[in-house]
Amino acid sequence: MVSFTLFPGRRFSAWSGLVVLLASFALVFAGEGRAQGLNPDRGISQYAHDVWTTDEGLPQNSVNAIVQTRDGYLWMGTYEGLARFDGMRFTVFDRRNTPAFRDNVVYALLEDHAGTLWIGTQTGGLVAYRDGVFRNYSAEDGLGGNFVTSLAETSDGVLWIGLQGKGLVRLKDGVFTPFTTADGLPGDAVVELYADRSGALWIGTNGFGAARYADGVFTTYTTADGLPSDAVWAIREDQVGQVWMGTHGGGLARLKDGVFTTYTTADGLSYDHVNTIYEDSRGTLWIGADGGGLTRLRGDRFDTHTSRDGLSGDVVWSILEDREGNLWVGTLGGGLNRFKNSRFSVWGAPEGLGDDRIRPILETGDGSIWIGTMSGGLARLKDGVVRVYTQADGLPGNSIWALFEDRTGALWIGMRRAGLARLKDGVFTTYTTADGLANDFVRSICETSDGALWIGTNGGGLQRFDDGRFTTYTTADGLPSNTPWTFHEDRTGALWIGTRGGGLTRLKDGVFTTYTTADGLADDFVTTIFEDDDGVFWLGSYGKGLTRFADGRFSVITSADGLFDDVVHGILEDDEGRLWISSNRGLYFVPKADLDAFVRGVENAVRATVFGKEDGLRGVEGNAAQPAAWKSRDGKLWFATMSGAVEVRREEVRFDPESFPVVIEKVIVGDTEMDAHSGKIVVPPGEDKIEIHYTVLSFTSPERMRFRYRLDGYDGTWTEAGTRRVAYYTSLSPGPYRFRVTAGDGAGRWSAEGAELSFYLEPYFYQEPWFFVALGLLLIVGFVGGLRMLVRRYERRSVELEQAVRARTLELRQKAAELEAMVRALEREKEEAADRAGSPCRK
Repeated sequence: MVSFTLFPGRRFSAWSGLVVLLASFALVFAGEGRAQGLNPDRGISQYAHDVWTTDEGLPQNSVNAIVQTRDGYLWMGTYEGLARFDGMRFTVFDRRNTPAFRDNVVYALLEDHAGTLWIGTQTGGLVAYRDGVFRNYSAEDGLGGNFVTSLAETSDGVLWIGLQGKGLVRLKDGVFTPFTTADGLPGDAVVELYADRSGALWIGTNGFGAARYADGVFTTYTTADGLPSDAVWAIREDQVGQVWMGTHGGGLARLKDGVFTTYTTADGLSYDHVNTIYEDSRGTLWIGADGGGLTRLRGDRFDTHTSRDGLSGDVVWSILEDREGNLWVGTLGGGLNRFKNSRFSVWGAPEGLGDDRIRPILETGDGSIWIGTMSGGLARLKDGVVRVYTQADGLPGNSIWALFEDRTGALWIGMRRAGLARLKDGVFTTYTTADGLANDFVRSICETSDGALWIGTNGGGLQRFDDGRFTTYTTADGLPSNTPWTFHEDRTGALWIGTRGGGLTRLKDGVFTTYTTADGLADDFVTTIFEDDDGVFWLGSYGKGLTRFADGRFSVITSADGLFDDVVHGILEDDEGRLWISSNRGLYFVPKADLDAFVRGVENAVRATVFGKEDGLRGVEGNAAQPAAWKSRDGKLWFATMSGAVEVRREEVRFDPESFPVVIEKVIVGDTEMDAHSGKIVVPPGEDKIEIHYTVLSFTSPERMRFRYRLDGYDGTWTEAGTRRVAYYTSLSPGPYRFRVTAGDGAGRWSAEGAELSFYLEPYFYQEPWFFVALGLLLIVGFVGGLRMLVRRYERRSVELEQAVRARTLELRQKAAELEAMVRALEREKEEAADRAGSPCRK
């Protein structure tokens, strides 16, 4: 036995595991935090289905194990390392970037109740991951073997490790304890571990049966006890306490009250080699087979989905339901599959229809949904069961273009080149040109309140069928086009006819009143007419947009105004006041209030919410017929498309951005990645390029998520980032900053908390406050010193000047005295000379 500390400062113990377990249970069950799983009333083919492979960033296409950790990430074990997935991007951990991985082949994953992720590898032992740190444990540390096949944690916080050929190992209080056949284990080739709710551990072996370990005792189950095979590769306890075992070669076994019941291919199981078993939150059992794809067991019914149905591979290794109710399926070599509920159910060939290309669709009085196809006849959908009628059943033709139920409950069927048929009490009655029908290509049918049946033919005009007689109206009678495409009787009893090429016409009291583009209609090809609850008419066109007709005024809305597509096949109004429109590019809705506001000039555009393949549609192209759309009495909307009949259910798919964690994954400063989880990040001086990578952990519709962020201390407002998951900053000034990011669904709903990150940009020394203070003091000192030197210089100069002035003054005085003496001497000499020359006395 070897003892160790899992991570420094974090002692692994049963008590800590139990405490965290109870806290986890409280979080999970408080307020019904987990979304419901896949709706079991839908066929597997009716779930929205997506696949990820190496083309999308998966490191390798064999997904051996899947787990979702408490922080919201999905983790996948592959033959080329461990992959972390946020719904959009894979981050790979392997031998190249993570020294703790001594082998890239990951077979088993488990997050324990303390939050540690355990990774079992093929030859590299066991790896533990916590708080961004990976640590390896191998046979050298007492593990007992390096080929880890399975992991489980019992309710007492004990971790159990299954080894290939080396038995079972218990990790408790940091001590590895091995169990082998010598301790009562039926075989050392352990391939499966499962901890049940009672705290017992179930062990599946390859060739030695299964065992239950409780209270220190192994209880073994083999073929001698009724197990169909001793190779037990999968074990799962269901919500009612039954234990299911998947065997290799013997099928599926259920243990209830000590008795085994076996299910094999003879009972509907896809394959008798079972790799994995998973029960979702609705109690549905999912079985992954070693070549038979994915099987669903609900009650006593098996439904299978294989590569023929779109599954990416028929060898299923792993299954997991995430917290949003999506089902993830990992295959051998085929990548990762996601099945999710959607707002839509699609009915086509996989569900039993004769053709995916749907034309008309309507509901009859008994609640049946009738679906006409382009070449596969007529289908009746009732209580989830499809019944198809073709020419073999008496239907005159298999290309259906129009449907209508009259007041007697008879169903009228318009066909391409096969005339008009009436289905009543299971009997088809046919009318063709031989019976007076103008053309055997019937495009539209309608019964007016006076009991008359109206038929629109392809080029043969409009016909009224009454008392077994056909009366024909053509352009010669005022009909603007001989191809009536669609009908609608308004509240006054007037019959409105949308034509191909002739515009819109109103038939009232035998008079046709026609409206065309000259009157403001978008196009003279009117594909559909819909009258809403307010009596407003909405008219579809083939390529010219949508026309609103109210109070005698036509208003046109096109893609230039925000409409998603200018081709309009079908229009319906839901209970929330939104117009749903099928087009050639997808199905979408527009709030009627937006349309009205645009027409009134209050708004300059309309907002369309668009749905495509990522939402569960098999194709985006709609189809036109009479009718191309129908609202059933239970509030569901039905649309004809080229890829099946689309059923829009009233219930909303749970998509609440407030419940999704927003995560800051990493920060890159210059060329260096820094730990985003270290608390406060310090950016060294001179690094002026900062990247902040963030994400939101949503797996239902990650592509719809939008982001906005703000850097407090720099940004004055929030930056709308759209779908971009990285923020870039350059030339930031030194100082503290706080980065905040939040996620939304694009419809105005934003996550309540978001995520934030604080960092500090260090300045150069000359950018530090003390530097400026010191520089200021130095300048002051320098200024004062310089001033003093200048004053002293001026004082010295003043003294020098004063001395010079005194000296010069003295010198000048001396010179003046000398000059004065000289003048006096000259005057004396002059006087003396004068005296000598002119004095008579002296003569």
